[in-house]
Amino acid sequence: MKKIPSHILKAGIRITLLLAIAVYFALLVVGVWGIQKCPVQEYIPLFLIATGGVGLFSKFITFMRDHIALHIDVKYIETTFYSVETVFFILGSYWVYKEYQPKYDPSYGNHYCNKTVYMFAFVYLTALYAIAVAIVSGFACFLVCILFLKTVESGEENVDAEAQTNTEEAENRPAQEVA
Repeated sequence: MKKIPSHILKAGIRITLLLAIAVYFALLVVGVWGIQKCPVQEYIPLFLIATGGVGLFSKFITFMRDHIALHIDVKYIETTFYSVETVFFILGSYWVYKEYQPKYDPSYGNHYCNKTVYMFAFVYLTALYAIAVAIVSGFACFLVCILFLKTVESGEENVDAEAQTNTEEAENRPAQEVA
């Protein structure tokens, strides 16, 4: 199998990090913009701000890992930030899905949320859940295929062994019995 050069792998990782940075920056901007625009659940803009800020910082550390690693141990910092992201993901899921479908009209007073703020958080969380389901489903399909191939392989070995046994028995029988 042909080995992929490391500079191509690093370029792909950097592009993925840059896309994540763009998403986290958008979360931060929408959260700051909507800080007073979601009274039905004031934590939704804070979720966007916290997720965007922590995500930007963690991806920046990952992006600059080679330079930072010369001075400090980066893996503990990354682990801490990814743990905080996970906590905010769980809290954000609760806050956003609990208020599904809020009123988008400010005339409802404290029972509304700006549509951009709410839908941005909702789509972000839903997309992450969809990606997680796709990964788990793909892994499950992979495992089923492996088990199926293993079963087929062991079945072929049994058929081959049985055929060999029958051939040996036929060779060992006297010529009169065969006719």
